[in-house]
Amino acid sequence: MTKGCEIENYIDPDVYETCLIKTHPSAKKIANKSVFSNLPRYVKKSSKKEFVASKIKVAKEVINTPINLSILDLEKKSIWS
Repeated sequence: MTKGCEIENYIDPDVYETCLIKTHPSAKKIANKSVFSNLPRYVKKSSKKEFVASKIKVAKEVINTPINLSILDLEKKSIWS
């Protein structure tokens, strides 16, 4: 068992935000940027209202980024370290 429990909790929030904006061009930023936040929510450039991103679209973009093993306890538990 790891501290993050779910794989989404091991994605660097900055990386997730970059990938979300790339896949949802109308997005301005993630609504709540933290390791345990509900990352699929974002705010559009032209609105203050929150919208839900496509987890699949964002995930396909995230897998093209380098792995950051320093989040939570991932490096300690990783088979890659």
